[in-house]
Amino acid sequence: MHRRWLYIVTTLMVGSLFLNGYLYLENRSYERYLADHIANKVSPLSSSILKSKIILEDVLEKKSISYEQAEEINYCLRHIAVESQDLLYLGGTLNSFSPQLSNKVSLEAVRDKVFFEGIVRDHAVGDIILLDYTQLEDLHRLHNRINRYALTVGKHVIGATPEGMDEQYWNRYLKSGTIHPYWKNLMVDLEWEAYQR
Repeated sequence: MHRRWLYIVTTLMVGSLFLNGYLYLENRSYERYLADHIANKVSPLSSSILKSKIILEDVLEKKSISYEQAEEINYCLRHIAVESQDLLYLGGTLNSFSPQLSNKVSLEAVRDKVFFEGIVRDHAVGDIILLDYTQLEDLHRLHNRINRYALTVGKHVIGATPEGMDEQYWNRYLKSGTIHPYWKNLMVDLEWEAYQR
């Protein structure tokens, strides 16, 4: 009788070890998938912020905007809106933010896109549009916010450039296969900066 219990307990322990090993490997696969997904969302978000900062500086210096610049900023603002919204949704799904964030970054980017979409819609490739005082004031406000976003990216994201992410970014946040908290800190601080004037 004692041997029978020993056999049952041993079988249960071996089964438990196999089940735990399987669940551990499954969890690691899921974590690698999430790390990849997050890295591929943060990349265009960060690069778009940095690229739009550079373009806006040029526009404000010249007090005019080319069709191509408007098109590029419009594209960057689209990425900022979509990627920040996706990261906030993911964070909400994973209960990463307490309290839940409001999606102000995305809403501001969509609001700002309207000006640049109008230029793209109403002008042709090669056109240069002179900006009036009100437009320049609006672009100064946008530039100030984007500049704060760029500082936030610099604080939380290693390897971000206007052209994309360098090897250091991918090595740190993707190849490790673990979910690094940089993206949560980035989104919390970007949301805070969106409320500043």
